[in-house]
Amino acid sequence: MIKAEGILENFTGPGLGLIGGVFFTLLVIATILLVRNMNMRINRLPDEFEEPTTSEAKDEG
Repeated sequence: MIKAEGILENFTGPGLGLIGGVFFTLLVIATILLVRNMNMRINRLPDEFEEPTTSEAKDEG
């Protein structure tokens, strides 16, 4: 058990790496772009929606 404790104290891990860093960066950029796109679409929505008439409701569903 003493040897295991010594190993764990000096273990720093493999690190992120180049491929992991690139993947993480692309993931963050994609998330930012998706959030911006959703915010723009939400801002374009009207404040209130009109209720469909009975003939429009039958045509759609």
